[in-house]
Amino acid sequence: MSYDFDTVINRHNTGSLKWDYFKDPDVISMWVADMDFKVASPILEALHKEIDFGVLGYSQPQEKLNELIIERISNNFNWEINKDWIVWLPGLVPALNAACRGVGNDGHKVLTITPIYPPFLTAPRLSRRKREVISLKRNQQKWELDFEEFEKQCADGVKLLLLCNPHNPVGKVYTKDELENIFLICDRYDIVVCSDEIHCDLILNDELNHIPYASIHKNAEKNSITLMAPSKTFNIPGLNCAYAIIPDKEIRDEFNKSKEGIIPYATGLGYSACYAAYKECHAWRQELLVYLNGNLSLLQETVNSLENVSMIPPEATYLAWVNISKLQIENPMETFASYGLGISPGKWFQDKDYIRINFGTSKSQMEKAMDRFRKAVNEI
Repeated sequence: MSYDFDTVINRHNTGSLKWDYFKDPDVISMWVADMDFKVASPILEALHKEIDFGVLGYSQPQEKLNELIIERISNNFNWEINKDWIVWLPGLVPALNAACRGVGNDGHKVLTITPIYPPFLTAPRLSRRKREVISLKRNQQKWELDFEEFEKQCADGVKLLLLCNPHNPVGKVYTKDELENIFLICDRYDIVVCSDEIHCDLILNDELNHIPYASIHKNAEKNSITLMAPSKTFNIPGLNCAYAIIPDKEIRDEFNKSKEGIIPYATGLGYSACYAAYKECHAWRQELLVYLNGNLSLLQETVNSLENVSMIPPEATYLAWVNISKLQIENPMETFASYGLGISPGKWFQDKDYIRINFGTSKSQMEKAMDRFRKAVNEI
């Protein structure tokens, strides 16, 4: 079966955060991480069924949804989890904050790895924790973690590691060896690892597999909080449905306590969409990955054709991390917008030498965007 990823959907003036952010309607918006593709039919059908029912009260996940999550994680990631471990949430950003509040006490250190999705940087401060960072190193065509420096950081009183795997914005998929090294160090210093794995179903490189951090070792599992959601993969972030997997009861209880009265329930529409996505949209996802790889190839060819920009191709996600340091732009978002291209500036992720480009869009839109990108880089 073939799915339609080519149709350009006009999202202007629809309340879209992505497309109404820039006041100029000619700007092609490629910043925030949602895709421009219409949602798969089984998800739309599930939502129509909920709407037609006509009652939209408070909801809780049905047993079949929990069972599907357990089955899917076992089949896809070879990790056996229990129903009691699952904590449903309206999103992963609140979960990052709940993890910071639920582990350690005021003033304790939280470590994260930059460049990183901005909520990883703000959650510790909002939770009265001290944020520490370590940067990934660029080694030819790979992003790598300096484990000697990582251990030094961990040894200095860190209570919680906020890990992102696959890593947003660089698109890195952590290998088994890397995850084992992270575990050995975190286990040595009794550090809880909160692993955001929201992009786990968007592996672009066929030679790689997603490995949940918690599946590495029983002690890794015990000292872990794993965050997942269907939102990025199936383009349903607006439905506010995600979940944490927290095996240890004490950590789970503290996590739940930290979100009481602050974080609302997920929605019935979200639960229904999640079930339909995981149950019936595997083929759609497979074709999406092929399409995204086509867009990535176009982006890589464009970058390679230009002297003053470069990138390491992402191994996962639909987000590209492009080095523009040679252009010496003071305000990349404003500058690229003047050429009709909306991007995320690297300073949001703690590296001003880069920009992030979302290539989850139609091929025709991608081609137009690359023409504008090429023009901008050549003229700046």
